[in-house]
Amino acid sequence: MSVRAPSLAAAAVAFGAAVACSFAVSVDGLRGGAGVDASVDGPAAPPSDSGVVDARADAAVDAAPDAAKTYCEAKSPAAKLCVAFSKGRTHSSGAQLADEMDGEHFDSAAKAATLDGALFTSAPMAAAFELQGYQSFLTRDYDSTPTSFTFGASIRFETDEFPAATDTLEARLTDATYAVYLRVSSGGSARVVYAYPSDGGSRSTQSIPIPGALATRRWYRFDISVHTGSVAGIDVRQDGELVASTPLAATYGTKGSLRLIAGFTELVDPRPGRFLVDDFAADW
Repeated sequence: MSVRAPSLAAAAVAFGAAVACSFAVSVDGLRGGAGVDASVDGPAAPPSDSGVVDARADAAVDAAPDAAKTYCEAKSPAAKLCVAFSKGRTHSSGAQLADEMDGEHFDSAAKAATLDGALFTSAPMAAAFELQGYQSFLTRDYDSTPTSFTFGASIRFETDEFPAATDTLEARLTDATYAVYLRVSSGGSARVVYAYPSDGGSRSTQSIPIPGALATRRWYRFDISVHTGSVAGIDVRQDGELVASTPLAATYGTKGSLRLIAGFTELVDPRPGRFLVDDFAADW
């Protein structure tokens, strides 16, 4: 009896420790967050009869490749144009490709776009424009204008203070007779502007305000959809959420060319800093 008693006592102590450990893991799991560390540091979880543990592990493995995809790679079906600036250049010098802008423009007081390898939404780089001069932008031209289309990009103002006005993310329709663009003003207010010809050869504009204000040094994604037909209008999405929708004041012309623009076509009161664009996309 004296020989077996210590063994029974040790077994009881081990059993009690196991129950306490199991209880601690369960409580941590209910609290949320701490349970992750407990499951890693503690003993492996026992097999589940329902297969839930295995199913979650398989799902994590399956999701890993998708998580590594860029914005353009993840689009399904693929967009007509999607530019992640992954080729080590800002544009293709005239070649009309589905993954690059094809030209550039900048005035004498501005600088040409460069690539930034530190700030981007899709690796390895984003296009960067110095906030100086009047115009600096990249273009992608098409011979015809679709009746309805969507274009947009992720943008970021890497500066302490917004310029007085920055016109960016533009679609010029019918040889620039019509235009749709995003304007960001001082204080971070933003709106989409639709410019169209009016009687007498002048030009009218329709302003579509976007709720809230943007912040500097932060990425935002804007996608602008332009529709014609019986329900002609413009829809604006910010970070995937519909934030504005309004009928067109006048149907835009579709008998000319289409030019898509990334950068800024007008800069008022420049500021030290840069304007960045990534994952520029268009589809119709």
